[in-house]
Amino acid sequence: MSDRNNKVLIVEDNELWSESYKQWIGNHYQIKLASNKSEALETCDTFFPDLIILDLGLPEIKDGLDLLDEIIKKGQDSTVIVVTSFKE
Repeated sequence: MSDRNNKVLIVEDNELWSESYKQWIGNHYQIKLASNKSEALETCDTFFPDLIILDLGLPEIKDGLDLLDEIIKKGQDSTVIVVTSFKE
């Protein structure tokens, strides 16, 4: 999937993690960032990502899986990588 035509959406509310993912992916893909549910859904409607990196712990939603369900219901044909972190 190393093709500049491929699109990646990073859904992450932590700016440090967002930028880390962006650097990790590099300049080989078109990348868009979303920090909340509404930005993520809007970006899916206009950007049509091939890959979505989805943080389950977005602050304004109870469960990131709900957002994943909404993305699937939209008929989005994207591969999704789910990430999360837990604070102790």
